[in-house]
Amino acid sequence: MGTVLRTARILQILLVGAVVAFAVVLAALPSTGYAPSATDDLPLLVASLGVISVVDIAQGNFLPRWMVRRHDTKSELSSRGLLMSHILGLAFFGAIGVYGLLLGLMGAGWAVTVPFFAVSAAAPIATFPTKRRWEKMLQAVGDEPA
Repeated sequence: MGTVLRTARILQILLVGAVVAFAVVLAALPSTGYAPSATDDLPLLVASLGVISVVDIAQGNFLPRWMVRRHDTKSELSSRGLLMSHILGLAFFGAIGVYGLLLGLMGAGWAVTVPFFAVSAAAPIATFPTKRRWEKMLQAVGDEPA
């Protein structure tokens, strides 16, 4: 489990770095000044992406655990399966940062985009893979490891 856990940790760190890079890119770009008609629906878009982000957080937290629990035995659950379930959760967390980047590119201010970036960076930090956390996930599966 050591190599897989190390890989998962590296992926977590890379995701947080990517979210920071989104904010840096957005800050470095000149203001584009889109036409007002392009941003008329911006409040609705912000609200919609906010709701989708809440769903993404839930899916990013619960879907990996469900994928691990669906195995009947620990011998059926390979280390790759554990890592893949973890990567799926990271994808949901990373999507929230992309929403913030897109909103920023559409002309939303920092007050709108920063919460998306903050949640996208905080979620993987809060779920950082530790040996204890992964062993707890494995306890939900039937027998002892093969």
